[in-house]
Amino acid sequence: MLLGNGTSGIAVSNAAGVGQCLVGNASGAPSFQACPGSDGVRTFNSLNGDVTLDTTSANSFVVSGNNIRIQDATSSIKGLASFDGTNLTIVNGAVNTAQNITTSATPTFAGLNLTTALGVASGGTGRSTLATNGVVVGQGTSAVTTVGTNTAGQCLVSGTGGALSFASCPGSGGVASLNGLNGAVTIDTVTPSSLLVSGNNIRIQDATSSIKGLASFNTDSLTVTNGSVSTVQSINTTATPTFAGLTLTSPLGVGSGGTGRSTLAAGSLLIGNGSGAISTLGTSVAGKCLVSGASGTLSFLDCPGTDVVSSLNGVSGAVTVTAVDPASIDTTGNTITVKDASYTTKGLASFNGGNFVVSNGAVNTIQKIATTSSPTFAGLTLSSALGGSKWRDWGWKFCN
Repeated sequence: MLLGNGTSGIAVSNAAGVGQCLVGNASGAPSFQACPGSDGVRTFNSLNGDVTLDTTSANSFVVSGNNIRIQDATSSIKGLASFDGTNLTIVNGAVNTAQNITTSATPTFAGLNLTTALGVASGGTGRSTLATNGVVVGQGTSAVTTVGTNTAGQCLVSGTGGALSFASCPGSGGVASLNGLNGAVTIDTVTPSSLLVSGNNIRIQDATSSIKGLASFNTDSLTVTNGSVSTVQSINTTATPTFAGLTLTSPLGVGSGGTGRSTLAAGSLLIGNGSGAISTLGTSVAGKCLVSGASGTLSFLDCPGTDVVSSLNGVSGAVTVTAVDPASIDTTGNTITVKDASYTTKGLASFNGGNFVVSNGAVNTIQKIATTSSPTFAGLTLSSALGGSKWRDWGWKFCN
């Protein structure tokens, strides 16, 4: 390698070995040396060239100088970790439990073993063992208790304050049999007062007593089910019974849905009167109309409107007079006035089609003729000569 050396002769430099690089020193003078960086990492996990370490969260890498530390699970920001696939799931790097286990969740397990008995407030018993054949008894929010007995034939009996215990069954020293029945026999009635008990005597009241006992009932109007007697349909004050017919000795009042009357005039109308009996209204004269009067009082009179105009310009029924501008029609009482051209708001008029245009009722000249306008005419005839500046202005316009 030939190297320049200012005004001196060219210097020659050769590599002392294979794989050396021409490297400049602090003064810029080049020489063959070991290539810079050749003593670094040649490959990384079998990769060479520019290799990048990447994580979802950049904070899981801590870089200090030439040192790269991958944070582990002991750091506040985790790095790489290994997860149990039975209890944890990983989707795109996001780790989650196999099922929700938050305080509001309802996870499902094949079984559950607790080192401490589940309390009553959490749906448990609060006890880790229960007495064999013991009856579990609640104790509010405290752990349940059990009540049991080793003696046969006893009953669970309530005591003072509702406390339960096994004791001799109540009534075991009573009547041994009744009408061939033994054990606990009960004589029952729907109304306990229909049984009169005096000492060891039980009297079943009959129909002669104020509180009836046994009786025979008409099946057309009454039903008896297990000793319970009732009417074939409800007839209390709130009921709506159904009958084939109904005959009353006095008319059903309006308050009960009736008319309050026993007869109604033939061909008459029924008129309401509040809660009082209805009244009737009729007429024997043909062509009359039912007309309301003061306070809504109804009566048959000559039909209103029979003396009005029967037609307008050959049109009958409901006839309406309209205009593009409603203000051009003046209605006062029974008088309709169509305004003419003498009014500010014009009514009907006929306009010369050569000098006027009419669009949707709006009349205008064929061209603008205001003092500031410049109309165009084929010719102009004046009754007096055009004088002064007007002549100059008009003359200039005609010349141009």
